[in-house]
Amino acid sequence: MKRIRLSIGSWGYCFGPYKDNPVPFDMVIEKLGKLGFDGVELGGFPPHPHPAEFDTKKKRAELKKKVAGCGLEFSGLAADLWSCPIIPQPDDSKWMSTFEANLEFACDLGIDCVRVDTVSPPDVFEKQKIDPKVGWERLVKTFRAAAAKAADRGVRVVWEFEPGFAFNKPSEIARLVDDVGHRNFRLLFDTCHAHMCAVAAARQPGTKETLPGGAFELLTRLRGKVGHVHLIDSDGTLHNDETRTLPSARACWSSTSSSPKCSVRDCRPTGGPSTSASGQMPGKSPQTPRSSSTGWHRSTRPPRPPASARRSPKGDPMPNELRIGMVGYGFMGRAHSNAYHRVNQFFDTAYQPVLKAIAARDQEKTKKFADRWGWERVERNWHKLVEAADIDAIDICSPNNTHHEIALAAAGRRKNREAQYGLVQLPPRPRDQPGEAND
Repeated sequence: MKRIRLSIGSWGYCFGPYKDNPVPFDMVIEKLGKLGFDGVELGGFPPHPHPAEFDTKKKRAELKKKVAGCGLEFSGLAADLWSCPIIPQPDDSKWMSTFEANLEFACDLGIDCVRVDTVSPPDVFEKQKIDPKVGWERLVKTFRAAAAKAADRGVRVVWEFEPGFAFNKPSEIARLVDDVGHRNFRLLFDTCHAHMCAVAAARQPGTKETLPGGAFELLTRLRGKVGHVHLIDSDGTLHNDETRTLPSARACWSSTSSSPKCSVRDCRPTGGPSTSASGQMPGKSPQTPRSSSTGWHRSTRPPRPPASARRSPKGDPMPNELRIGMVGYGFMGRAHSNAYHRVNQFFDTAYQPVLKAIAARDQEKTKKFADRWGWERVERNWHKLVEAADIDAIDICSPNNTHHEIALAAAGRRKNREAQYGLVQLPPRPRDQPGEAND
């Protein structure tokens, strides 16, 4: 398993106690490097670097080199899309062109993750007389198109839900990802925002919606939907409609995990000539900035060009995708789903498993299983999996007496197949035809 790395969001030094005297980006990366951080998540808006300021590839290459000179990498981009609200506008062309400019900016800097928001406040529907269904459809359409564009460039899109923006109820958070329906669109799970949405029901319009298990229950419900993590210390309240963070929490992340594997540790420095005991910039407020911590981790990879042409924004070769179709959702179905998510944490493999489709008879239970484990779609019978052009391998987790027929059909389609056998012996079967594939 890869070592845990640490990153922090640069925008935290532009807001809150730093609003009137923001810390220059050069100082941020210099101090983060000295404090032993591994990365910085870029707030791509003034006064920190943004596409309009760094408007040439030469300038962007110099910026990337400067960050690397401090011993850091970029862990993500918080794109400035707030001037282009999606919900009130029938035409999303302004938002999309701004997103594309930020996508190009991210690729030039070697950033493989771009954050988006719903932008409008929770009361936008009441104040601007907009049907929530219309606003929802506009978001789904725009986010789906953005996810597809970013996937072509090898960049992930993550939506940061929070109490200050529209659609902040737990059920809405999960459903928006499902309705967008693109596996390059995932959630940015901020632990402070999760608490405010699942426990405090902060700024939720209409009937309040909370979860008995709080933020942890929300995270459990969002399994398979999270693509990026922010770990935050918070006092659990709103201050002037904003969340407030507390000192000393930072995020830990694994660069190759396919599900969040984060923990909070105290990263306050032991002291030194250029830092205070709380890890803040010298001469600045001792408070920790709002939403300043970021968890840097990879989710399931988006669709890519052919393997020979695939490169990450950093220039590294990408693993080949192995698109899985699974039959059955029982105990072994759970075990195999879990293994697909974790295999690249344990082994350096040539393939990245993609949980493409699952088939079983009980559609309701299968849909719940797919949502929990991150399968992209549900089929009513296994024949659909075998015939599907977008599936490379069939994983047979159904009862033993079904293995023979499914394995033969998969072999006939020249698909890889794996059958999970139980601890019993079955009587030998005669070969159905000459040259039949072995079970």
